Amino acid sequence: MIYIQLFVRNDHSGAWPAAKIRGGVQFKSTVGRFIRRAWQIKDYDAILKVADKISLDILQEDPKLLMWFDQARIRVEQMTS
Repeated sequence: MIYIQLFVRNDHSGAWPAAKIRGGVQFKSTVGRFIRRAWQIKDYDAILKVADKISLDILQEDPKLLMWFDQARIRVEQMTS
């Protein structure tokens, strides 16, 4: 599993603070790079975990991120069935 320091939470709440979710271009770019890299190495669980932590608006703003998220969800469902 790939690991990026940005996605580590110490408070165990599971939610991202609103300020980080609205973090702008750099945050969205980092999320995009993470999801692209996870897709390349077929780490679909990592994509789903990151998608659970961020706002759905961020995924919907970028059609490729949304496509990767949807495909990862489908592949994980297929692997577990």
